[in-house]
Amino acid sequence: MGNTSGKLRILHAADFHLGSPFAALSARKTAIRQGEQRAAFREVIDLCRKENVQLLLLAGDLLDQLRMPAEQMRSLIDSFAGIPGTTVVISPGNHDPYTQDSPYATQVWPSNVHIFTGEFSSFYFPELHTAVWGAAFTGIRCIQSLCPPLFSVQSPESVQSPEPAQSPESAEFPADTIHIVLIHGEISETAAEKHSYNPVMREWIDRCGADYVALGHVHDRSGLCKAGNSFYAYPGCPEARGYDEPGPRGVYLGTLSRGKADLSFVPVNQRNYYCPDISVDGAGTQQELEEMILSFLMKTYAGEYERDAFRITLKGALPPDFTPNLTSLRERLSAKVFDVRIKDRTHSFSNPEELRRETSLRGVFAGLLLDRLGQARISGDAGRILECEQALTLGLRAFEGEVIYCEDQ
Repeated sequence: MGNTSGKLRILHAADFHLGSPFAALSARKTAIRQGEQRAAFREVIDLCRKENVQLLLLAGDLLDQLRMPAEQMRSLIDSFAGIPGTTVVISPGNHDPYTQDSPYATQVWPSNVHIFTGEFSSFYFPELHTAVWGAAFTGIRCIQSLCPPLFSVQSPESVQSPEPAQSPESAEFPADTIHIVLIHGEISETAAEKHSYNPVMREWIDRCGADYVALGHVHDRSGLCKAGNSFYAYPGCPEARGYDEPGPRGVYLGTLSRGKADLSFVPVNQRNYYCPDISVDGAGTQQELEEMILSFLMKTYAGEYERDAFRITLKGALPPDFTPNLTSLRERLSAKVFDVRIKDRTHSFSNPEELRRETSLRGVFAGLLLDRLGQARISGDAGRILECEQALTLGLRAFEGEVIYCEDQ
């Protein structure tokens, strides 16, 4: 597919982490999630066909590790071969660096796939009127930036790489060339910031003069941003690997032209992770608490909630003689959703200040914990405040009877 209109149809993805171990899940659920990762990748390949994507940009960590089962590697390569009309460019990241024994070096890739192998260089695609600049991680760390400090698309001779991946015969590009930078790395605001994964200065993006900088490494999408005249974005990971990656996941799809970027976020993930805070304020029995939680999930996430995974934090005030049975709650919710973790952050109805005045062991306990809580609040130590609040709640409940306390992380 050529580019005769001055507009280039692109899809920007990153951080698939194919083959992730999903160590926190059971073997059965791990197999399910790994299959869903592959399904998200197939969704991207299908989008390339359906949306007539001319250029697929993969900004690193396509693989979670360099050793992939042979069958899965064949499937990956066959997928790229199945979209011959789409030019694919890969910038290897810290999880899948370019090394002599990496699949990027040892496998035979289709002719439409182009892979950066080291220092900053370029691929030029005359039929697309496009130059893609980039580099590859060659190890699991990259403290020094892979982006040449003096680089500008207006002066490509500033690139220090002695052997560019591919370049035009002349150092000058045609005036209508669309310039893209494809790189795996971390945005840095100042040179003083310490980063282990290819620091990319925002000032460098401003100065490089590219029409679009396609980034990878950060697992949350950034939205379409701009530095100077250059647009840039992180699409985030297309399929979540845990509760630190909540909500819909996907890619950026749209058109680029000289000085313009019209990109939209397209979800491709097969399953969502969510981390809701749920108020169970006033619940007086285990059954009432469980019904409140199920009602919240059904109302908030509609019919899709049964496919998803939840890390729930319980909030609110409960009677001092009622301690949520997290084991029972987990068992009931596990029959409804894919995976569930629970944190209990509820507190007691009791007024601890009144308890402090009791002439009893409970009063002594309440006084000691309230003093420590007050000191933590004065110091502003959020972790210590939470610790004291939990200790106070659990301790007061213990005076009412047995406390069953078990929390998922």
